[in-house]
Amino acid sequence: MDGEILARARRLAAHLPGVAVSPHYGRPWLKVGGKTLAGPCREPGALAVHCPLELKQALIEARPDLYYDTDHFRGWPAVLVRMAAIDDATLQDRLEAAWEARAPRAVRRAAGQA
Repeated sequence: MDGEILARARRLAAHLPGVAVSPHYGRPWLKVGGKTLAGPCREPGALAVHCPLELKQALIEARPDLYYDTDHFRGWPAVLVRMAAIDDATLQDRLEAAWEARAPRAVRRAAGQA
């Protein structure tokens, strides 16, 4: 299941400059410039996606069918995504927002987005 989750996220983030898969706490995650973007977590069927804390709660309140939190992730800038419920366009938007928040300046400059 983790492989399918990561494969889908990887496919939807393939157009983002500098994104690569590398380990994060022993699991493969999408990263940009060594910073985490998204990856499978211990929650079955979920993808953790970087999200500023100030946006996290708003997403959960607006779409509890798609986004949620657990005690493990509380206070950490990531929102959990119910992969069976989210469509590709919405997930791609979340991944792009994570990239915008995390991509280092050097990656942005190389992509012409600095």
